[in-house]
Amino acid sequence: MPCKHPAPAGGSIGTPAKVRKVPTMVKKVELLEKLKSGMSYAVCDCHYSRNESSIRYIKRKKKEIHKCIALEATSVANKTLHLRDPVMIKMKKALSIWIENMNSCNVSVDSNYQGQS
Repeated sequence: MPCKHPAPAGGSIGTPAKVRKVPTMVKKVELLEKLKSGMSYAVCDCHYSRNESSIRYIKRKKKEIHKCIALEATSVANKTLHLRDPVMIKMKKALSIWIENMNSCNVSVDSNYQGQS
């Protein structure tokens, strides 16, 4: 028995789904700064090509956005603040190679022996 409602000629199988435009956290913070400086919702709407209700929603979620940005900033800061001196890195590599060499020669290595070398 044939289908009562045949599929359209173009078909929805080959067409891709609509991609949502989700603003990044940086864009949201920029938008919040513009609103704080006195720009209206309508002007922000035109500037960011967003719906006015989306801008109002971002404004309502201001605290959560700032918390998220603060957490990201601290996690990035912890990773980038601890830069090591390249000379220390080379020295540690040389020390580990020396210890491996001594272990392969069956020579026991302790802290007193390392200090004498």
